[in-house]
Amino acid sequence: MTTKRFYFALLFIFVSFSTFAANIGTVTHPIALNQKQVTTEFDGVTSTGGGIGVQIRYTQKVLEQVKLEAGVGMSGGEYSGRAFLGADFQILEDYDYQPRVSMKTYYENAKEFGGRLNKLGVAPTASKGFNISGREIFPFVALPFAVNLNGDSNTYKTSLNLNLGATGKLSINSMENLVGNLEAMINLKDSYTGAFAGVTYTFN
Repeated sequence: MTTKRFYFALLFIFVSFSTFAANIGTVTHPIALNQKQVTTEFDGVTSTGGGIGVQIRYTQKVLEQVKLEAGVGMSGGEYSGRAFLGADFQILEDYDYQPRVSMKTYYENAKEFGGRLNKLGVAPTASKGFNISGREIFPFVALPFAVNLNGDSNTYKTSLNLNLGATGKLSINSMENLVGNLEAMINLKDSYTGAFAGVTYTFN
């Protein structure tokens, strides 16, 4: 099996079986082909049963238009644990006045309010790079939509969020391979409201 076919097989698995995976993280931030990122994110859920937690996310750009990610996290409150997989497919690139447009697909297995949920979701996303005082920043907006399957009660429900955030390079002790991200996730339907802040290390 060639490398390209291997990656397409992985993408098929992610989409077919598609932790806060509904948060966008750094998939909209530009990186080179085959570059990798490890992100540590702190999260806080302000909705009923919320708490403060942390998650670790791995991202890799495997094709010019495709990034894959995987991660795990844990939190206080009723949103206690999760594991997730995702794939971001670029539809339009960030060029001139045109924003970057992509579709993120994701699968999340989460423990919430004592029950185990399997979440299959998609998140149409738009982002645009700006230069502010010599520093590039990449704000984004997304609409994650998910089907949440409860295996304990054999029921399901749908959820919808509005996500607003931004990524940008951090200059800490001349380390140019650090990226920071801030994100707010707003509940529109049967979900939760929360905020995320993370630091990402980029490497080849």
